[in-house]
Amino acid sequence: MRIFLLTTLLLCVASAATAAEPAVDYTRDIGPLLTKYCAGCHNPDDANAELILTTFDGLQTGGESGAILAPDQPEKSLLLAVLATDGEPKMPPEEEPQPTAAELALLRRWILAGATGPQADEAAPQMNIPQIAVRGDLQAGTSCIALSPRGDQMAIARYGKVELAAFPAHKTIHRLDFPGKVNQIAYSADGTLVAGAGGQVGVSGEVRIWDAATGRLKQSIRGHHDAIYSVAFSPDAQVLATGSYDKDVIVWDLQSGLPLNTLTGHNDAIYDLAFRNDSKVLATCSADRTVKLWDITTGERLETFGEATDETNAVCFSPAGNRVAAAGADNRIRVWQVSKSAAEGTNRLLFTKFAHDAPILDLALSPDGKLLVSAAEDRTVRFWRFADMELLGETPHQADWPVSLAVTQTEALVALARGDWRVEPITGIRGKLNDAAATIGLPYQPPPAIRSAEHVAWEKLPSADEVEPNNGVNQAGSLAWPQVIRGVLQDDGAGADVDLYRFAAEAGEQIIFETRAARDKSPADTCLEILDAAGEPVPHVLLRGVRDAEVTFRGINSSTIDCRTTNWEEMELNQFLYIQGEVVRLYRMPQGPDSGFNFYPGQGKRRPYFDTTAHAHALFEPCYIVEPYAPGSDLPDNGLPTFTLNYQNDDDSEGRGAGDSLLAFVAPHTGDYLVSVRDVRGFEGDDYKYQLIARRPLADYSAKLNGANPTINAGSGKEFTIQIERFDNFNGPVEVEITGLPPGFQATSPLVIEAGHIEATGVLSALPWAPAPTAENESISQVIARAMIDGQQVTKEVGSLGKIQLAERPKLAVFLSPQSSPDGPFGEPPPERTWKALRTDQFTTSDDHSELALLNDGSLLAIGANPGNDHYRLEIPLAAGETLHAIRLDVLGHASLPSGSPGRGADNGNFVLTGLKLSYQPAGKPSQPIAIASAAVDYAQAGFAAAGLIDDNPKTGWAIAEPKDGKFPVKRNGKDPAHYAVLEFAQPLATAQAGKLICELRHEGNAGHQLGHFRLAATVEPPIIPDYHFPAVQELTIVAGETITCQLRVDRNGFDDRIQFDVSNLPHGVIVDNIGLSGVLIPAGQLERTLHLTAAAWTPASQRTFQASTKVEGKQTSLPIRLRVVRPAAN
Repeated sequence: MRIFLLTTLLLCVASAATAAEPAVDYTRDIGPLLTKYCAGCHNPDDANAELILTTFDGLQTGGESGAILAPDQPEKSLLLAVLATDGEPKMPPEEEPQPTAAELALLRRWILAGATGPQADEAAPQMNIPQIAVRGDLQAGTSCIALSPRGDQMAIARYGKVELAAFPAHKTIHRLDFPGKVNQIAYSADGTLVAGAGGQVGVSGEVRIWDAATGRLKQSIRGHHDAIYSVAFSPDAQVLATGSYDKDVIVWDLQSGLPLNTLTGHNDAIYDLAFRNDSKVLATCSADRTVKLWDITTGERLETFGEATDETNAVCFSPAGNRVAAAGADNRIRVWQVSKSAAEGTNRLLFTKFAHDAPILDLALSPDGKLLVSAAEDRTVRFWRFADMELLGETPHQADWPVSLAVTQTEALVALARGDWRVEPITGIRGKLNDAAATIGLPYQPPPAIRSAEHVAWEKLPSADEVEPNNGVNQAGSLAWPQVIRGVLQDDGAGADVDLYRFAAEAGEQIIFETRAARDKSPADTCLEILDAAGEPVPHVLLRGVRDAEVTFRGINSSTIDCRTTNWEEMELNQFLYIQGEVVRLYRMPQGPDSGFNFYPGQGKRRPYFDTTAHAHALFEPCYIVEPYAPGSDLPDNGLPTFTLNYQNDDDSEGRGAGDSLLAFVAPHTGDYLVSVRDVRGFEGDDYKYQLIARRPLADYSAKLNGANPTINAGSGKEFTIQIERFDNFNGPVEVEITGLPPGFQATSPLVIEAGHIEATGVLSALPWAPAPTAENESISQVIARAMIDGQQVTKEVGSLGKIQLAERPKLAVFLSPQSSPDGPFGEPPPERTWKALRTDQFTTSDDHSELALLNDGSLLAIGANPGNDHYRLEIPLAAGETLHAIRLDVLGHASLPSGSPGRGADNGNFVLTGLKLSYQPAGKPSQPIAIASAAVDYAQAGFAAAGLIDDNPKTGWAIAEPKDGKFPVKRNGKDPAHYAVLEFAQPLATAQAGKLICELRHEGNAGHQLGHFRLAATVEPPIIPDYHFPAVQELTIVAGETITCQLRVDRNGFDDRIQFDVSNLPHGVIVDNIGLSGVLIPAGQLERTLHLTAAAWTPASQRTFQASTKVEGKQTSLPIRLRVVRPAAN
């Protein structure tokens, strides 16, 4: 009934209208009405009840309750019912503004007239915007400017129009109308078309395309649910792309004007977009702080760059299509390298530059791609060499915001927000493109590594005592370096004592100054500083900030080696970080969300650079990535601070002085200087003694080995580490060579410690068939370190790997290979000789209460009493015509023996066999001894080697126990206690006639330690000379800035749990990528995984071996694999 009454009322209102009333128009009347009251809850992004009322199509489609319009029948239209004053449900909700009776009558009239929508050629929807009278003259502002590809025409975007003007004459030739603000303009690649993009905010977007020569409107395209902010033609002129405040990108067919794809994925307005030169990839930037790459054909998102910390306003592709630059409200320009596929993970960040002091508004590249121009709200326009993003210069401050840029080879066109523009010549700037020295200052030269032939140990230098007063420049004491001065920080005058010493130096001469105070138990905390002859500090280095950040998560103390910072994703290894007077260097990137940068040297306490001193830093303390330059360099302002560090040191940067000071001074010119000694706290006293040492440099190093005396499992390896300590500015590489290993063993050699680093990790490996090291070869390895310093080879004897022992096959073996392979890296084992069991027919013991029993397999088992020392005699028949080369003694476990072992030793089943003699007795003739050339065993207890079997010494012999947990159980291979000995004959035994082989086994050592179970065998094959060569090192090649893969595989031999790994000794700059929070891991039961190796773009060309080791089962380590790093080919 209520709906009927309302309808009656509306009919009365309608009948009262005059016949002259205009027809109701959807675009003019209905669309704005629905936008006003309904769009908040019924739009494409928030379609309550699946109903969209911002478009006519959505209105016709209806929602989850079905159709809401009944053309020609207002009383049956749900839309009209819910908008009524007493509608059920009431829409808009009662707390929201409600439509007036006149607006409801307008809506009813439209439905009654058939509810027709907009025509194809009808004007774009309009918002109801209040008209405010203008009280003065307005200057038409400028929102965008563009140049035609030929550079002969310019387009200027203003509110309500686009102006086309000849360039460089600037004479307007066409004024093109546009509905509302023109946000962006673009020329087609051939310059024949120009497009203007804009639209009605909150309603829809529109693009108009004109003929650039005639100004004739060729096409109007309407789309989006809000104004269009960006537009671009594809280089092949097939499609047009638009980006809107509605967060979407639409790709349009340029011929038909119909949409081909809608690219969704941004979370805020899209401010700019650019095509790659092949028309296949589109770059977009958004207020959501991201830059995205899209496949134009499929609409697939290829990549998202999320490094920006605020809105991104501008994006451009390089002419070659291999780089993307973007900038925005975080004041930074970022440049990414884009791969041919542009696929996610194949594109890397090349540069991040803090570029302006305010948000960046626009970017433009010169046609040749060599010069990048940026404009920002700080009213500056800056010029960058695009190859390395070095700042080349800037224009004077503009009169207003430079909102838009266009660049030719010789000029930059700068549009100002107030409506005019400037033409900035750039010929002078382009002249700097190839002149690096003129644009980026003078390079910093670190103190060289010098091994002075005149170096004398400081204890042997001439010495003198301080003479007071020496506080003033004119009172400074004399320092005839090299010399040691003994002084005291004590002065009766006002203020703390500062001792000054005058010395002379030639330009480029290097002097090492250091103090001894804390090391001599003095309470003085010294600080050294170098002054010029007038007493002014001498600059050491000029540091230029290139990226800002701050300490986050928590502060750090003076020894912490890592720190979390903001903006860490845009920093690179080896860069210097300035933190309130201290300079550190980045050694390792954060390894997950709960870690920070690791500083040099990578372990222990952090090392400060440029003779700065480590101290505590608070949370939120500002810090800067800095680049070093020579003092006095003229550096273009990049918006970040510069810092001058003088020659000064509080605590030795290497941390070796217990708080004493050390600095290396290189005289900038010939003349007199002063060295100042003071207590950094301003303390003094009679006991504040120090020694000031001024000496010549002796660049040097020392080396030590960690991981000596290893036990290596057969077919596996263990890591060892070489660490060095560097002295007096030596930062070069050190090469370590390892020789003298036992047969079947291999070590990483040469092992290289990279320049500036302090350690390298190698691997000692054993072949699966490696023989156990003997007493003669287990400890004879040599480790030698060599380095070139100041033109001299400096060699250090590091020592040896110690005693090398062999263990059984491990439960877990690790293999690295370039690609997946089921085969192990060692190849086929060497051939084995064939052994034939010898069956004895007579056997006796020397003790009446013991005996030997012959078992079915031909072995002998000792039974009966176990005397103190028993000897066995065996007679084995031999047929005529045999030729024997060796016999083999197998010692076998047996359940009747102690611990199921081969011997009769009461505690552990061990034995001590002190002699084994052989003789041959032809039938009817006396026996003849058989000379034994050598004895070899698969395992020998320490001190009981195989040689004891044949040396005729009753005090030596062969035994098979091993120390373990304070006891000596028999060594086992898994659960098997069996072992063997092989005795090679000096000459083959040829049996011309049948006879007997007589074997005597003697036990003259430990009482009761007889063999318990054994068997003899012989071979007719001569000795096999084993090949203990390792396979060639496998190789991988990686291009700096790219990612490759290799395979990590395990051989499980009883270990089925999950396995975590360390991958070590990679070239600095190469990391194992995509490993997640658990690191490198192979889950339980699995055998293989792919490793992704990524080399940073700066990684130098080099080659280096690396390996993988488990964190379980004794840290089993793979054979090393060589990684070659090559630099990318020049574009």
